[in-house]
Amino acid sequence: MRTTIDVPDALFREVKARAAAEGVSLREVVVRAVRGYLMRPRRSGYVFRWRSEGRSGGLLIPESVLNSNAALLDYLGGLE
Repeated sequence: MRTTIDVPDALFREVKARAAAEGVSLREVVVRAVRGYLMRPRRSGYVFRWRSEGRSGGLLIPESVLNSNAALLDYLGGLE
């Protein structure tokens, strides 16, 4: 299928030059990029990455998926 997209000039020149250096067409670069985008899993909810303060001491809290207010309250031990 043919379509038209508007790409900033500087980005177009950069991707065109890199594609040529790698011996692939601009079309192939775009197709690979779109396929890569579509293969990424969809994220649902929020993922919080907790860190301790400073490099020494402190406890690390593992990643938690908090996709609702109820999940957050449950994680916090029912605090309101």
